[in-house]
Amino acid sequence: MAIKLSTFDVNDILKWKDIEKEITRQPSETPPPLGTTNPNDKPNIIKLSKQEFKPTKQEQEIINYHIDTVKQDKQLINEDGSVTTVYNTGIKTPDGKFVSVPGYNRETGKIMSEEEAYNYWQKDIEAGKFPIYDTGEELNRRSQELHKLIEAPDITPDLDLIPKTSMQAQDTTQDSLINTHLDRLGFNTDDARGRLDILANTISEIESNNNPKAVNIPQKDKEQTSAKGMFQYVDGSINPAINRVEKYTGEVEWLKDLKEGKIDIRDLTPEQQTTLFFGDILEKTIGGKSGYGDKLFKQLLDPNSTPEQIKDAIRKLYYEGHHTAPDEATKKRVENILNKLEL
Repeated sequence: MAIKLSTFDVNDILKWKDIEKEITRQPSETPPPLGTTNPNDKPNIIKLSKQEFKPTKQEQEIINYHIDTVKQDKQLINEDGSVTTVYNTGIKTPDGKFVSVPGYNRETGKIMSEEEAYNYWQKDIEAGKFPIYDTGEELNRRSQELHKLIEAPDITPDLDLIPKTSMQAQDTTQDSLINTHLDRLGFNTDDARGRLDILANTISEIESNNNPKAVNIPQKDKEQTSAKGMFQYVDGSINPAINRVEKYTGEVEWLKDLKEGKIDIRDLTPEQQTTLFFGDILEKTIGGKSGYGDKLFKQLLDPNSTPEQIKDAIRKLYYEGHHTAPDEATKKRVENILNKLEL
């Protein structure tokens, strides 16, 4: 777990909101796109304190996170009008060093605590994806320079420094899959898609607090399982889920890599993990009864269903189609989350 910074003054703990500067303009003016750059601009080197600063490969990951957040239009607009795209967070690691990671979770739109950020990025930290420094002072100095680099109007971050994997390319698998199932169920509308999003978000929150990097943490005297990712799939349930997806989509490269063990489910993007979940639960036999799953989905998707009927469908799909042996603590968590749903 994350160890809170405590070896120097709290003011030295850098935790900035990336690109927070106010954009001053007249009401009639159109604001420039946040974080956009000109491809003809200079390379990503900026002079600071009479020295050239060029980010390391790991620091470039912070820049790429900012750029990807902007490209995906997932910035956090704060109450004061400032914009958060990274919220770079310094964390003291168990070995006494300091790692810099994005503290803004663009998938949930929330700022993570140091412990949440460490748990969220733990696998990437251990893989050396993010910058690690010997001291907090070094982290602060490099982070401040990196912040200026991101804000600099004449800087073009090198997007090719870290090659994109096939998983990061635009993926239409989910759209194709959802269209097929909604056509089959007779509810291919925007409202129906919204209901499916509610289902996925609710179950992901129940299982992992929407954390795509989550691993199972045993409670009390329970044994640890192999459950991982947003939806906490155990190892033995992944391949059947892949088969249910590919029944409708054909072979998909990232699913093939997952099936062959070349990647871990936590290596998938949140969208890909959600695609796997949709393909699994929309196709599997729910409760051991043929047609029962379709009946629950029609209850979920029907525009005439009441909020309580929608929640009832989500509850049954979860208990009978995803987590088939919930304990009392899980049931209590389910009800708390369902009660918060605004439908």
